[in-house]
Amino acid sequence: MRCRFAHRMRVGGILRVNGFQDFLGNYGVRKTVDDPLRQGLGILGSKAPDKWLPAADWARLVSDLGLVKTVIPPADQDSVAGRQRGIGVVLSAHPEETFQAEMEDRRLTLRLEK
Repeated sequence: MRCRFAHRMRVGGILRVNGFQDFLGNYGVRKTVDDPLRQGLGILGSKAPDKWLPAADWARLVSDLGLVKTVIPPADQDSVAGRQRGIGVVLSAHPEETFQAEMEDRRLTLRLEK
């Protein structure tokens, strides 16, 4: 991980000197848009930003938003308990990740904290 980070910094510096000021500037947005799960988590987070919720509340919100097939693993989609377990597994797999969510009037950058 360190080597990869150092490499990106060196390449970014070389590109910055040569006039590329925002190389990979949209990487976080593209990462979210290109991955349906991350896009779903961005939508989910945008509906309850800055709120600490238990898995049961997140699972209910996932269902209300119609994101069950996008966010919950297939084996956990068919029951309330399964959706609660599934969202817990998914959220636990993405700690400290950043997600982008576009609203009609603004763009949110969200970081999942556990």
